Formats: sequence, structure tokens, C-alpha cells
Amino acid sequence: MLQVSGNTSLPTEAIKAYLSAIDNFDNLYIIQQGGRGITREQIINRLKNVLNKGKNKDEIFEVIWKNETLRKNVFRQMSDPYFKIQAKSLFVSKINNKTLDIFNSILITK
Repeated sequence: MLQVSGNTSLPTEAIKAYLSAIDNFDNLYIIQQGGRGITREQIINRLKNVLNKGKNKDEIFEVIWKNETLRKNVFRQMSDPYFKIQAKSLFVSKINNKTLDIFNSILITK
């Protein structure tokens, strides 16, 4: 579980650590405590910005790619090493369209 408070940035190193340890995005929860005026959409946009910032996209993709079980869950038929370039393109597209499964793991609590 990653806990986000207020307007702090999402911890990139913690995201990478979680992604290397989980089998599926269903095992990941990014929690924002409610009552602080932050919406789920704002957290999604912050996560999108973190994923797109600098070399984060490449590093996070590599973490997912190296985690074989997570890779198979995220990229399905493209989990074969021969499809790595196509998988990376899909990963980038899903970040920009906010359809990557990681966005579903964001919860706002009271």
C-alpha cells in the first residue's frame, strides 16, 4: 500500500519497489486520505505525471517487464520477450490514456 497525503508527490522508488513485488495490480493500493480536498482524478493525474516524468516511464516499464508474473498479467500475449517493443508502446499509450490497470488501484479514504 502506498499512502499519499496532501499535495506530496508520489514516491517513484516506492512505486518501483511495489511493482517488483506484486503479481497483479489488484495487489497494489494507492491510498489518499479523504477530507483534504484531493479527488481521485487529481491523484490519477499526479500518477500519470510521475509515470511520464523523465526516465520514470522507462524505469517503471523495466520493473514490470522483469517481474514475469506481473508482465504476463499486464501485457498478456505480448509478454513474450520478442514483443517487448510493442509492449512498451502499449504501456506508454495506456499511461497517456489513463487506462493502465495501476490507475484502478487508487482509493480515497475518509
